[in-house]
Amino acid sequence: MLRNACRDLIALRLGNRTDLDAAIVAEMQLAQEVVMEGSGQFTPWFLETELATSSCEANEERLALPTDFLAEVEEQPLWLYDSTAAQPFTELKKDSYDVLLQQYPEAGRPRAYALTEGYFLLKPTPDVVYSFKTRYYAMAESLSSNIENDWLKYAPDLMIAVVGEVMAGKYLQNPQLAATFKTDVASAWARLYVKHESRQHNGRTYGMGDD
Repeated sequence: MLRNACRDLIALRLGNRTDLDAAIVAEMQLAQEVVMEGSGQFTPWFLETELATSSCEANEERLALPTDFLAEVEEQPLWLYDSTAAQPFTELKKDSYDVLLQQYPEAGRPRAYALTEGYFLLKPTPDVVYSFKTRYYAMAESLSSNIENDWLKYAPDLMIAVVGEVMAGKYLQNPQLAATFKTDVASAWARLYVKHESRQHNGRTYGMGDD
């Protein structure tokens, strides 16, 4: 579903309030950022990236997270990658930074990492440039233009319900209509979670190096 089609449906369910089009679009963008991708409910499968590559700097422990990074994918660690090696992927263990700082005080080939705001922290601190690969959950494309992003492709009912509740409660000040949308929000999250769990338990496994 394209953004404007979703907007029009929300307006229709609000009583054909086409005068609220601009507000609906603004609330859609905020809902994606704060409710869908920032609420901590869970992160659905369709936000998972393919295997991504990045490189560190020598004598710098910080490896910047991708700009669209939301969260790590469970059981998909950070791998050190060396295309010239017989086994190019080396899994790095994850631990707290304080533990790793004590364990690896010197520079060298990274063997572990900690995750902090904006960075992977590599230990030992890389002595030269290394390449890394990882999968992660990424933010969906912004709805600043009339596109179909992943939320509107896989969970348009959730977007409609979340934004509809906001519009009904804060703009129309209609508690009864807002309550109806709130019920729809719970149903949409439940439907999405069932679909997510089904996909997670289909026996999917990634071998190191799969693209």
